[in-house]
Amino acid sequence: MRVLLTIAWMLGSLWWLSEDQVIRDGDEEGHVGAAELMRLHLEGGQYGAFAWDTWRGDLGEYPPVYPALVGAWWWLAGSGLPGVTPVRAVNLLGLLLAAWATAQLAQRLCPPDNGARKKRWSVATAASVTAFAVVLTLPLANGLARHFMPEGLLVGWVALSVYAAARAADRGDTNSTIFLGTVLGAGLLIKQTFLPLAILPVMVAGMGLRSGWLGVLILTGSIAGPWYWSHLADQTNYISSSIQAGPQFSQAAHLGYYPATMLHLVGGPVAVVAAVTGGLLAGRRGQAPMRRGLAIALAWLLGLVILAVIPKKYPRLAAPLAPALGLLAGLGAACTRRRDLFPVATVLCGTGWLVWSSVSPPTDPTWVPRVDGKCPQRWLRPPNPDDLGLAVLAKTLASASPGPLAVDGAPEIPCSIQTTHPWINHLDPYLRRAGIERPVVPGTAPDAAVQATFLPLTEATPNDVVLPSLDLVLRLQAR
Repeated sequence: MRVLLTIAWMLGSLWWLSEDQVIRDGDEEGHVGAAELMRLHLEGGQYGAFAWDTWRGDLGEYPPVYPALVGAWWWLAGSGLPGVTPVRAVNLLGLLLAAWATAQLAQRLCPPDNGARKKRWSVATAASVTAFAVVLTLPLANGLARHFMPEGLLVGWVALSVYAAARAADRGDTNSTIFLGTVLGAGLLIKQTFLPLAILPVMVAGMGLRSGWLGVLILTGSIAGPWYWSHLADQTNYISSSIQAGPQFSQAAHLGYYPATMLHLVGGPVAVVAAVTGGLLAGRRGQAPMRRGLAIALAWLLGLVILAVIPKKYPRLAAPLAPALGLLAGLGAACTRRRDLFPVATVLCGTGWLVWSSVSPPTDPTWVPRVDGKCPQRWLRPPNPDDLGLAVLAKTLASASPGPLAVDGAPEIPCSIQTTHPWINHLDPYLRRAGIERPVVPGTAPDAAVQATFLPLTEATPNDVVLPSLDLVLRLQAR
């Protein structure tokens, strides 16, 4: 069942990626730029430099593991443009990892079958399939998995960390302890928010580890400590700006923001209802594994309290907490008499909600508090096939005579399309990654090999390229 779900989800995700060609978000473009630096190490045969920068590299204010992963995948995919589907598909791995880890955790925490193995759905199967389906259809996590954002990988890594902690506590052997320490160290090198999101559920899941925690902490520190120590001043400034950032809104708005977004976007109504139902069913059972699972899920969701005290608020920061909903739903499925009903219902309802959210224009309900005056980032949205003329411009330049490219009337990108830099800022990296090196001059130029001019739709001619997202046309004149 999990294999079939994975295939269906992967096909749907790859279709969405193939249909979406719009210019990347500004934050996303920054992560792609960092990944490009890592890719160039591999292209130049500098494997030692790549390994060093993956561990200790200075790639901006964020740790280096995520851009290293993207850069390596990009290199293996043949370099070129990062917007092609095979390269973008690397981000899907984070959500697959989250679904697998949460399903494994739910299966580990469910009670024994009590002689019911002759049933079509065993306790373990019902728990793992339900948890897998809920996580794989989480709305915001799917949106992040379609973009170059480290939070997408963090969704999977936090879930893996919680599973690794439970596994280490149960087994108590050296290998599981080493695995936990390695996972935690790598998580800290994905993004700084790994620590506040993972610390509570990891501690609760690993309560039986006892003296093994010392070895875990030593290994975690040896992996992540050198990067944080060498970037101590930058990280102090980063944390300070995060704490102080954001406009002033009411305290009630700040406290209610993440619970509201959990229902609306981070978890979505299907996952939240499945989690509440599952939590109630598991709580009635009262068995030790269930109590442990409920404690882990509650500790996981308490990350919302930690995020609530930070003024800077984005829904994507809470996305790594949402797999806890899958854990609760999985535990509840193990407590039902008809163990096939809960998994099937979550698969059908979760898939329906995800598909609807992926093809419908995004909206913000009035009951979600407003805590940011800036344009909202839209990670969950319909695919946009309009690349704003970049592909046809690159094709024209590839066959044009030598000379510069002149661009007149380059537009700003409204936040209704994407929260990103002006159009002209995307041109140079696009052409470079497409293997085209041309000087670009603003305005008009009589010696330009290609003159690109943006005009209103009312001035369009049959040979102009229509840009429906901008209500403009792009006129290309080759010398």
